[in-house]
Amino acid sequence: MRVYTRIVAILFILTCTAAPLCAQTFLRNTAVDSSFRIEYLFGRQTLGREFLDSSYGHTFYRSFFGGNWEGRDPDPIDRLRIDFGPSLPIFEGTVEVTPFRSVSGRVVGSMSVLETSGWFTLVSGPAPARIFWLDDPPPTISSAELANVIKPTFRSWEAAGLYHLSNEGGYRYSIVAGYRQESWTYRVDGNQDDNSYLRDEFVSQSPFLGLQTAMFFPWWKARFEVLGSPFMTKKISHTARDQGYFQQLDGTWHKGGFIEFQTEGTVNVTPSTWLGLFVRYTYEELRGEVKGTRASPFTSVHETIPYDFYTVKSMASFGFNFSYVF
Repeated sequence: MRVYTRIVAILFILTCTAAPLCAQTFLRNTAVDSSFRIEYLFGRQTLGREFLDSSYGHTFYRSFFGGNWEGRDPDPIDRLRIDFGPSLPIFEGTVEVTPFRSVSGRVVGSMSVLETSGWFTLVSGPAPARIFWLDDPPPTISSAELANVIKPTFRSWEAAGLYHLSNEGGYRYSIVAGYRQESWTYRVDGNQDDNSYLRDEFVSQSPFLGLQTAMFFPWWKARFEVLGSPFMTKKISHTARDQGYFQQLDGTWHKGGFIEFQTEGTVNVTPSTWLGLFVRYTYEELRGEVKGTRASPFTSVHETIPYDFYTVKSMASFGFNFSYVF
């Protein structure tokens, strides 16, 4: 992870320092806009499974007051929900090039710059055992809730093109199309050894479409953008180990999408320097299957039956924006 962070940082520096040189080699009317942001990102991300009357598990028979009844060996994965609450500073860099009046292209990269702490809550337990001689058996879910701190890590990159439908009188209306890759990693703080371990990874790839409205005036400029996609792909990896108990869940999901709102406003400080504020909100929801491996001190490792899981993400960020136009 440290090597990756250093590589991305070097690419940011090279890209932004090379921008003036590139501008000299572009067409005379080409504009190159380099933007730097320091943001504070916070929100919630959830990984979970809702119990719906699962038939998974091992059937068993017992005697109750002389009569036989049938039930189900509870499976602790029947009810699992982990809520992550990251809050961390983000460094983001953007280079937008406008070679023609009606077309622009941009590249965006962002990453967490400090290892800060967040919170998480884990709830798990078996689903109710089905007792067939009862029409409506009482719930017997046993759950444990753990509140602890996590160390979240975030990184993403994006490439997009903009087609300007109108670019007159200081107002610009554009269609945006692009691709984004995003990665989140969560690990428990102070609880990472051979006997106790928790790590979750979420990696998403998202082609997206959107609309942008931008305003350009001599002393200020502003932008509002809406992006969305119903074609996301997300890879999920959950690893947990506790005193000999081990659980690994993995899946690749395609059912769901995201919607995002961005807005920024900047004022002119020098002829080519702009300072301002930036705000963004993202909501994401996906569902899919995971397959896993479980083991305990008393049983051997075995493959579980596929389970339907969901993930929900609601994140907001705000920060300062610094732009330099060549």
